[in-house]
Amino acid sequence: MVTGSMEGSVWGTDIYTDDSNLAAAAVHAGAINNDETNTVNIKILPGELNYQGSMRNGITSSSYSAWEGSYLFIGVPVTTTIIIPNLKTYRDKIGQTFSFMIMGNTEGSVWGTDIYTDDSNLAAAAVHAGVVDKGEVKMVNVHILPGQYSYQGSTQNGITSLDYDAWEGSYKFIGTKVSSETTLPNLKTYRDKVGQTFSFVIRGNTEGSVWGTDIYTDDSNPAVAAVHAGAIDKDEAKMINVQILPGQSSYEGTTRNGITSSSYGIWEGSYSFVINTSNLDMLPSDITTDQSKLIKYGRL
Repeated sequence: MVTGSMEGSVWGTDIYTDDSNLAAAAVHAGAINNDETNTVNIKILPGELNYQGSMRNGITSSSYSAWEGSYLFIGVPVTTTIIIPNLKTYRDKIGQTFSFMIMGNTEGSVWGTDIYTDDSNLAAAAVHAGVVDKGEVKMVNVHILPGQYSYQGSTQNGITSLDYDAWEGSYKFIGTKVSSETTLPNLKTYRDKVGQTFSFVIRGNTEGSVWGTDIYTDDSNPAVAAVHAGAIDKDEAKMINVQILPGQSSYEGTTRNGITSSSYGIWEGSYSFVINTSNLDMLPSDITTDQSKLIKYGRL
């Protein structure tokens, strides 16, 4: 039996830290009224990566970071008033993971696949990524990432995300696998983009033709070349950065990482992998000042 109270510290919304005052949290959650004595049912949960504070039923709960234990009230509907965070404000928290209560939505702009621009609608991106269904309210874990050189759009779970080029911040959902169906880019179509770097989700493979070492002909299979170069392991799905290069006068074959590449003579286009460069240090300085591009893509 619990008697509802307006006094006591509470951290979280719907899901509370396990040191939150039970009587106050019950009022905050709507499981009981102030001064009402009643039985409440509680489900014990593992700790969360963070807790969102809010004001409800006259009680203001606080936000908090990672905590080892938590709980929620059984039989109390989760609030449908969901505040979608502005993940662009998290750009100084690269490498950290945060938990947000969201309701899956199919409306809203999304750029990317598996890794999304940080201005992508979180609720729509979560449905696209498969971590939540439309209309489902759920706590999702979001990992903050640096900006990527490019983002690949795709259609998943009824949502079509868009392609985009360099953007300064991004995120991914924890607990989801990178899409098993990765579309290998035809790098011969990038010959007019010499010097530029692009990001692609690639699953490492050991079958396919490769010519060159470190610098590869642009008709070399990128999934195999990436394993040969050591940018990715076999069967590993990962976002990798590819720099477009001009054609070379010759390409030298070698055996590396279980793959034998072939030698070749003159070829009109080539590429290399930019390894361990997942941030935007090499991007043009005008990335955020090209407002005509932002307007075109609906970002201004």
